[in-house]
Amino acid sequence: MNAGGDVWWNRPLRVLQFNFEDSLGLYVSRITGREVVEVAEKIRANVIVVFARDAWGYTYYRGGRVGPPRPGMKGDFLRELVEEAHRRGIKVVAMVAHTANKLLYMRHSDWAQVNRRGEPILLEHAPPLGEWEPQWPQLCPNSPFLEHAILEVREAVELGVDGILFDSFRYQPDPERACYCRWCRQKFREEFGHDMPVEPNWNNSVWRTLWDWRYRVVVKALSRLAEEARKSGRKVMVLYNSHPAGWAGRANRVIEEARGVLDGVFAECSEADYQPPGFIAEMVKLTKAMAGDGVKVFASRNAFHQLKPTEPLPAPALRQGLRETIIAGGDPWVPVFSSQFVLDDSWVEAVEQVFREHELLEEYIVGSEPIRYAAIVVSNIVRDHYGRLNPSLYVDETRGFYYMFQRLHIPAQYLLDKDLKKSIWSYKLVVLADTACIDDSTARVVREFGDGGRGGVVATFMAGMMDGKCLPAGGNVLADILGFELLGEPIELEWAYLNPLDTHHPLLEGLDKPILIGDTRRDMRQRLNLASIVPVKPVEGSEAPASILVPAYKFGHEYTLGRSSPPPSHEARVAGVVVRSKTVYYPWRLGANYWYSGSPRLLKLLANTVNFLAGEPPVKVEAPSTVISEAWRQGDRVVIHLLNYTTNQRILAADFTGARQPLPAYSGGPPIHPITEIIPVHNIVLHVDVKLLGYENVKAYSPLTKREYPVAVDRGRVRIVVGELEEYEVVVVEPKR
Repeated sequence: MNAGGDVWWNRPLRVLQFNFEDSLGLYVSRITGREVVEVAEKIRANVIVVFARDAWGYTYYRGGRVGPPRPGMKGDFLRELVEEAHRRGIKVVAMVAHTANKLLYMRHSDWAQVNRRGEPILLEHAPPLGEWEPQWPQLCPNSPFLEHAILEVREAVELGVDGILFDSFRYQPDPERACYCRWCRQKFREEFGHDMPVEPNWNNSVWRTLWDWRYRVVVKALSRLAEEARKSGRKVMVLYNSHPAGWAGRANRVIEEARGVLDGVFAECSEADYQPPGFIAEMVKLTKAMAGDGVKVFASRNAFHQLKPTEPLPAPALRQGLRETIIAGGDPWVPVFSSQFVLDDSWVEAVEQVFREHELLEEYIVGSEPIRYAAIVVSNIVRDHYGRLNPSLYVDETRGFYYMFQRLHIPAQYLLDKDLKKSIWSYKLVVLADTACIDDSTARVVREFGDGGRGGVVATFMAGMMDGKCLPAGGNVLADILGFELLGEPIELEWAYLNPLDTHHPLLEGLDKPILIGDTRRDMRQRLNLASIVPVKPVEGSEAPASILVPAYKFGHEYTLGRSSPPPSHEARVAGVVVRSKTVYYPWRLGANYWYSGSPRLLKLLANTVNFLAGEPPVKVEAPSTVISEAWRQGDRVVIHLLNYTTNQRILAADFTGARQPLPAYSGGPPIHPITEIIPVHNIVLHVDVKLLGYENVKAYSPLTKREYPVAVDRGRVRIVVGELEEYEVVVVEPKR
């Protein structure tokens, strides 16, 4: 991996991604490389990302051997774009080695990835029924396709590009998308002496080996391609598109295992239109956790709405999405397709505004570090070998905690389990959100962190119930740390209640009534089991200020029988929470329950838990939950970003499905409307701990608006009032000189 301060990407970057992607290249004759560069310069982008070879198999340069040039292309598009961009000080990254290549598939169908039924594995979203001709069949990195991909890298580098992006380089472990081509079968048999198992069997070591081997196939191929990119001796950046919330999240593990191979990761966030506000910031933090130190992270906000490249995204939504990347510490990236480029340039002004802001903030970005207070541990091994074919079983728990922290304005980062031993000491609070698989050495570190008084530990549900290989631990490896005795196997429930016993306990402040655990069954075919409980009781030195109430019925009879919540019945004689001096264990899914229900009482429960274990964070923000705050430390400065998502009403309409005797829906859905307006909020109060700053004589100002904010010091905290927040503000607190 290229490292050090002399590489061109070791500075804030702003990316325009331009794609020709339709089969006929309808606009290829109307757009030149120079025109793309002119737009990039206008919006203040300093990097352009374009295809060298697209998913159809055509190239955007002439004179190569990779594939035929796109018919109708004006001149030598990519070569001219590189020359013009370099004249204007703009870097160019070429997309190569796309695993989809229709032309190559038509010549070498035996190179294709094929599933267990022998069907070509598709990149496109094909309809489930009826005939379908493969459009983007994927080729296998275990086949001779890899040598073709190496040639793609070589030719792109020879064109003078500054970086290489492996955009959709996909090879999945999931059964429907897992490859069983003859090349894969042969290599697996040679390496392990077994045939590839076809049906999932997690008790079969060969199946587990096959699952993990598929990741190594990707990393090995990426390593070979990266090696080719760096042969020129020039500083060529090597990037990979992880698409962290797509493809079942599997590519996050690729990023983890490719540490040392990649210079940068592109976190494609095409789901932003149907994910919560803050999703892009979340994906930046998740990707940073996966990639480790020294790897550049980019995240995208499409210039169009949802999956409609010809429908421009309203400017407020586009601006806020790009800003999310910035406030989380990533570099902003805007994808634009050729149809929108020709038909509607309304996106240009919005992007230019944000990229100009990013340019102004460069002084406050370089060398800054996030305020480290709370860490949510994330694990690819847990997602794969505990969540297995249902990643949401685990992921919903971690994401629920993330959005609770966001709405409480508590500084929080994701922390990869691999890095926990070295990085846990930077935090005041660590959350083991259903972290089922924990090895003995990690358990020792958690014990030292909690018992040694270094910080607080929150654990939920199955945390510690499996060993480091995700096999049953024969108990719970964290039981002594968390202060409980295991009473039996987990109890599967759809509904339960947390019953406060000691309403004077700090965890239960303001919570004196039973709290519902579980959520409405919208899909009768799917059991979420959100109220499943690990039966435990506290040991000496611990306490259980709340218990579990079991429901009177399996499902509710009131209002909508079968879907609604049943009333509580009686004590289950198990703890609803176990508390020690520096640890809190919830034997149920607190995060996932919040993810589904958004219950204010669950949010209050976490707020109490954080205050009990870790006290007030060093930067505290008093603002509506619709404001996202991110705090950074840069030398003797503290930089606080405020992003306003107080928006116009977005229509919410969810279907209820899966009943035994179904009826058609009254109205279709779910509708996905874009944000079109941001409503200003007022009188946001910032509190910064003087101990964090190291001084009291401070000033506070905005580098964006040049506004100076009045400052008061009260009881060891600097107090700053932001009178009005429109869309975005940055407040810098530094010594008054």
